[in-house]
Amino acid sequence: MSADSQAPPGRGPLDELRRERRERDRAHGRLAWGLVGAAVLALVLLGLWMHSLQQSAAPAVDAAPDGGESQTQPEPDGSAEPGPSAPVPFRTERCRPWHVSAVREPPDARTRLLVLTSRIADPYGLVLAGFAEACAQQRTLLLEDLAPGGLREAVARQAPAAILAVGTSAVQRAQAEAPGTRLLFALVPNPMELGLDRGDAAGVSQWVPVEAMMRRVLTVLPRSRERLAVIFAPAMQPCAAEAAAAIAADGRQAVLCELGEQGVDGAIEAASATHAWVVFPDRSQIDAAAFHRIQVAAEERKIPVAVSDEAHVRAGAFVGVGVDSTRVGRQLCRLAGALIRDELPAGSNVFCPEYSFAAVHFAVVEKLGYILDHEQLRQAKIYRWH
Repeated sequence: MSADSQAPPGRGPLDELRRERRERDRAHGRLAWGLVGAAVLALVLLGLWMHSLQQSAAPAVDAAPDGGESQTQPEPDGSAEPGPSAPVPFRTERCRPWHVSAVREPPDARTRLLVLTSRIADPYGLVLAGFAEACAQQRTLLLEDLAPGGLREAVARQAPAAILAVGTSAVQRAQAEAPGTRLLFALVPNPMELGLDRGDAAGVSQWVPVEAMMRRVLTVLPRSRERLAVIFAPAMQPCAAEAAAAIAADGRQAVLCELGEQGVDGAIEAASATHAWVVFPDRSQIDAAAFHRIQVAAEERKIPVAVSDEAHVRAGAFVGVGVDSTRVGRQLCRLAGALIRDELPAGSNVFCPEYSFAAVHFAVVEKLGYILDHEQLRQAKIYRWH
């Protein structure tokens, strides 16, 4: 009798192989679907985790969806009532604190504006993004692509209610080719020196006033740092005096260290018995080289250095102050509405940034052995590299 005749009907060797293969395929299929399910679950969990990170790290918004104040709303530096012009740590420039976004509306949606800027790049692009977000997209002209007289021709064709000039070159071009058109400006370090503090212009200073700067800096500096040296060149004397007043109001002691005949070395020596240094780089006496000497001396003494801007934090200072360029763009939109409707308050039209942020270098924080709590970092930008 053959082997085939001994097998049960329908269960020959080929059938057995097919059955085993089917079982194997089913097992592989179950494993594959299990892996797919695990991958989908992992992606869902990853998405939820990323969402939670975005919620915790997202920039503060101006209002909650229901119209009330958001829990993440940062503290504005100005109030609904405009204040007097205050000194900023750049030459003899000043700016005026005013929370314009709380009291003025954007221009009418049909208002035609003209944007003039250089190649879109951070922070120019961030300013324009904030402006477009609050004021809608407007026609933009790039300086690099604009022939001589091109702005004059564009203004004649479009008759804009105002020009938004981002950067000094854009401002100078607008002044030359469209002198009779209202002007908005941002990212200009010396607007008062350029004659922009006038009735048909309004803009946002590139610098944070000393009062706001010291509020951010003193929040981050540990309370154990009780004696604070203020290191400054003679040109920054008004800023140094305001800083000393803020230090005293915070219950600490200020030691003024002006650069005299002995220069930076003399100021370092005068500051050596203090616990922290507040430095006002003035781009002349306290230039990059002088600031580097101050940093080295502070590091040798394990002394934190606070500065009046954000760039010197990136260069290695402990804490400074900066702005959110996107918020500056939103602020410009509200200023545009006020300018076009003749609703600007009497006085200077060079306004301070509505919001400032402490800029903290965490590599320096760790090097000094400090532990900063959530409240100290509530309104802060964090830098970290070694």
